[in-house]
Amino acid sequence: MTYYLKYRPQTIAELDLVSARETLMHLIAKESLPHAFLFTGPRGTGKTSAARILAKAINCEHKEAGSNEPCNVCETCRAITKGTHIDVIEMDAASNRGIDEIRALKQDIMLAPALLKKKVYIIDEVHMLTTEAANALLKTLEEPPEHVVFILATTDPQKLPQTVVSRLSIVQFYKASETEVTEKLKKIVAEEKLTVEPEVYSAISNIADGSFRDAVKLLEEFALKSPTITLDSIQNQLHTGSNQSHELFLKLNKEGLESTMQLIAELTKQGVDGKAFLNSFIDEVHGALLKSVINGEKSAISESDCVNLLELLLEAKSRMMFSTNDFLPLEIALIKFKTDKHKVPEKKVETLPYVKTVPLETKVEVQPLVSATSSAPEKTDVVASPPITFQSKDLVDIDTWGRILLLMRERNASIEALLRATKPRAFDGSNLKLGVYFQFHKERLEMPATKILLEEVLSGVFGGTVVVQFALEDPPPKPQDEVSLQETGAPDIINAAKEIFGN
Repeated sequence: MTYYLKYRPQTIAELDLVSARETLMHLIAKESLPHAFLFTGPRGTGKTSAARILAKAINCEHKEAGSNEPCNVCETCRAITKGTHIDVIEMDAASNRGIDEIRALKQDIMLAPALLKKKVYIIDEVHMLTTEAANALLKTLEEPPEHVVFILATTDPQKLPQTVVSRLSIVQFYKASETEVTEKLKKIVAEEKLTVEPEVYSAISNIADGSFRDAVKLLEEFALKSPTITLDSIQNQLHTGSNQSHELFLKLNKEGLESTMQLIAELTKQGVDGKAFLNSFIDEVHGALLKSVINGEKSAISESDCVNLLELLLEAKSRMMFSTNDFLPLEIALIKFKTDKHKVPEKKVETLPYVKTVPLETKVEVQPLVSATSSAPEKTDVVASPPITFQSKDLVDIDTWGRILLLMRERNASIEALLRATKPRAFDGSNLKLGVYFQFHKERLEMPATKILLEEVLSGVFGGTVVVQFALEDPPPKPQDEVSLQETGAPDIINAAKEIFGN
């Protein structure tokens, strides 16, 4: 018999997970036992074993006085342990996930137990039920017959409808700690008379990642080859490269990128498993970060660099499933870390357009909007007009409007073309009202992106925040000596402005 089955817990006190053990002891001690449980947690933490133990504890024929533990001697306990009792039904929701299976289950539930006090249904991986099947089970979970107890187990409770979860008593199974895994392994080592180095327990615990089942299976694999298990034999057998992960961590700070890549190349030649090595390296960096933050231990890499490196490594881990080369995502992450570490972050600077007020006929440079991510447009020389003035009706003067059209052409020629079919109607220094001649033009100008860009240009010209509003009005009559607006160049803009304002 394999180690996992041979050393499977048979009582609540034998459960390896301390938190689950205490919760179940508290629940079973109550006079009124819940009718439906949800055992949720990662794989290999003992959910199914705990469900069978609970089924035995509920129905045991020879429980000792004052004890809620099953005796594991009576016919009922032995049949449940073997999985052969007629009144303890174990189902795999992954293969019985449809509504037809649940309807059949609901009919069977109404039948009284053949031999036991309580009929127990253990449904594993219950999150695999379809939405329709879960809803069909909902009413039964809420008000089951007195003779029925449900024990649902899942590794992914988020996939269960909340209406189902709300009707269940939840028992949380967490990942096993290194101490809990070590205690489990030491019991097996003592029973099997194995010789194991102390460092082996920690190494197996890290590889198993909180799963008792995986840890016991690993121990059995090593024991099959030799009753003496050393740390070196584990590393050679699994090709995890645990020692090299620490070496790589030190190289990242002390040596260059070339040395780092050489170590990765050596690991590839040695046949080290890329996925296992990445997990080992993530643990190495994570451990160094925790020691630095919690214990104040000085690390080879600063705390901020550790955080940046972990982000890159987690990104590499998510990409690994799509990579044909297990080490490629890790190599990319290390190259990014080494190259970005010495970069001076670029500051993005945005400068609003402006026009400096100078005496008439003096040339000034118009500074358009420039960002660090776009190439700077060529500077344009224009003849500045006198300081901005207003007509008697508080309208923007002709020269200023021509300058606005010119700046807008440099930013967006399409918007500048739309503005030619408008006329400034009122301006108080912060609010500009434009009369628009056509409904289609008005709709285009009122689009958020267009309006924002126009207000940026206006704010740059007038030196303060300007909000623009649009009002539909009839277009002015065209003069016979109209200058074609299809021509390009600054004189055309001035002519357009004169046409809008009138000669």
